[in-house]
Amino acid sequence: MIRAAYKALVQKYHPDRHHGSVRHELVLTALNKAQDVLLDPDRRAAHDQWIRREEIRLGYRDPEDQPAPGLRVRLQLLASGVREGGLSFGEAWLTYLTGAQRLAVGAVGVVAWGSVSVAWW
Repeated sequence: MIRAAYKALVQKYHPDRHHGSVRHELVLTALNKAQDVLLDPDRRAAHDQWIRREEIRLGYRDPEDQPAPGLRVRLQLLASGVREGGLSFGEAWLTYLTGAQRLAVGAVGVVAWGSVSVAWW
């Protein structure tokens, strides 16, 4: 899934398709780095730990908290927060997904949610 989404995003944002746009070169660089991290279990785990330390440092998480639930559980919470909790999608996105999970979902490209597709870019 990561590779297929990566390929689709590279085709969409490749600088050659946008007359050598510097913005698109930056997007392509970010996509390459995100894919490298997501596909390497050790680097992905290290990045997730860094995100947790940053959340603690910034006061977004109590150091005594258990590790956050995985992405699947958080996406289910997000959907529930919108359907039943009265949150806007943006509020639920920021509430239920960690920075690393938002990055991962954004790097993958699109989250299909029922009949609604939400693109990060």
